[in-house]
Amino acid sequence: ASEYGVHWNFFFTMFVVTLSSFLIDIAPMNGLKLAIVLGVLYQLFLSQFGTSFVLHSQRQTGNFLSENKEGIFSCVGYFVCYHIGRFMACFLASDRSSKKHVLQLVYKLLTVEMITI
Repeated sequence: ASEYGVHWNFFFTMFVVTLSSFLIDIAPMNGLKLAIVLGVLYQLFLSQFGTSFVLHSQRQTGNFLSENKEGIFSCVGYFVCYHIGRFMACFLASDRSSKKHVLQLVYKLLTVEMITI
């Protein structure tokens, strides 16, 4: 078993994140909103159930979800990171990105991060 589970690895996680982002096909600004909401909900789930379910429950042999729960559930976190990064890339590539706007973006992202801790 690895940090992602018995059968799961990082490349499966990247595949799931890429495929789900392609299927959703959401604009970067809406992707940021979705990422923030999903990130907060995911953190609440991990805070309430994550330790007992994901980390401490025994693996059931032959049960794909049980054997790979770490990797499967990590897809949500990677999805959130991907859409935050996608928004930041689009924002910084736009004409309106100035030093002031970049600092405002960093401040907003840090504020969201502090709220979710």
